[in-house]
Amino acid sequence: MVPADGCVGCGRSRTCSLPRAHEETEVTTAIQTKGLTKDYGSGHGIFDLDLAVEEGEVFGYLGPNGAGKTTTIKLLMSLIHATRGSATILGLDADRDAVPLKRKIGYVPGELPQFGGWRGSEIVAYVAGLRGDMTDGDIEA
Repeated sequence: MVPADGCVGCGRSRTCSLPRAHEETEVTTAIQTKGLTKDYGSGHGIFDLDLAVEEGEVFGYLGPNGAGKTTTIKLLMSLIHATRGSATILGLDADRDAVPLKRKIGYVPGELPQFGGWRGSEIVAYVAGLRGDMTDGDIEA
């Protein structure tokens, strides 16, 4: 609920469309998908993926080339949109709450051609610099 003087989380006016993204709620399921589907046609994509990863759980998402691992991650990060189904991360809808969600998590794709031969730590430092609110200690962590 947004108070009369503005959103609890961001301080914007009562018209903030994302008040639920600012609420601190107890979340035990870190990642959840229900019937998540991305149909590229001709039988390619992922179909009806039901997945639950609990908070604090170590989870490996393995499979052969073309099994849908990258597609799943892109759906979770709202880089592409599902044909049907839903995905939540930390209680936030992967599509509807994409912006506040991206403030809470990080994602580095396996291939970053725009960064040439940069090391992972160099990419993290560069992106953190763009945000402007990260200390060297945050980056090292």
